[in-house]
Amino acid sequence: DTGVIINEMIIRGTVNYAYRFENNAKFRQAISAEMGEVTSKARSQTSVSANILERLAMKFSFEVVMDENVSRNVDNFTTQTSIS
Repeated sequence: DTGVIINEMIIRGTVNYAYRFENNAKFRQAISAEMGEVTSKARSQTSVSANILERLAMKFSFEVVMDENVSRNVDNFTTQTSIS
């Protein structure tokens, strides 16, 4: 917490896309953005999942977050990758 209070109107938008392949695989993409005069934040989440066997599935996902309201010595972009 930096102790700074920002009072502004923020506009938020979200787009979701999903595609199902014929072979029990799914692709998903979600993009969201929050924008104001002082702060801006965007997030992109992408995933691919597939049923390998009847009771076994696999999912790969990747997330990128861009935040302009961070300290100068902190990177604006963070990423997260997961396989489950």
